[in-house]
Amino acid sequence: FPNIRRGHFDVGTGLLLYSEQFWAGFSADHLSRPDIAFMGDTERLDMRFSVHAGYKIQLMDTRGRRDTRNLPERSVTPAVMYLSQGKWDQLS
Repeated sequence: FPNIRRGHFDVGTGLLLYSEQFWAGFSADHLSRPDIAFMGDTERLDMRFSVHAGYKIQLMDTRGRRDTRNLPERSVTPAVMYLSQGKWDQLS
């Protein structure tokens, strides 16, 4: 099918809130639900939603130390992400 070309308009949005230790966000993709059928019937792309968050936990307490410039940062950052599109879900 060398001469068949398809294009479509697609819309997405998102929001991210963050600080030095915490972040959380949300995104929504394919809000316009474009027709992705190659030939024949209509095939609408399902919307995709994502929610994600994380928190940075400092492992080294530097309070009370005079010079902390040369100390390496030691931290752990657990994060979670949930995706949903149509009948499919994923939790990471």
